[in-house]
Amino acid sequence: MMDNYSSSYEGITVPPRPTIRTYQYTEGQVNKIRTSDDETIGLLTLAFQSAIILHSRALVTILRDDLFDIFEEIIFKEFEGYEKLLSLAKSRYALKNPPAVSSLRI
Repeated sequence: MMDNYSSSYEGITVPPRPTIRTYQYTEGQVNKIRTSDDETIGLLTLAFQSAIILHSRALVTILRDDLFDIFEEIIFKEFEGYEKLLSLAKSRYALKNPPAVSSLRI
């Protein structure tokens, strides 16, 4: 609907759709945005890291023993899930190498 709309008198311009993101397999998936394995694994990695940081901060501030045990169990399950995600990413070669940093001055 908005693809063919161009209103120059209002100053509104609609950019064209990115062709890479709207690549379609079948007719039923016309407007679906597809992501690659790298993007999905990157988002899941970020989500796991954020959850582990948040729950470890909560673990530090807990005073009751029963809540401490619950959060400790949650954190260990998150670590197990994070390790599984990293092994999946390694098997699919989806992890990017960190930038090479050196203290050598030229």
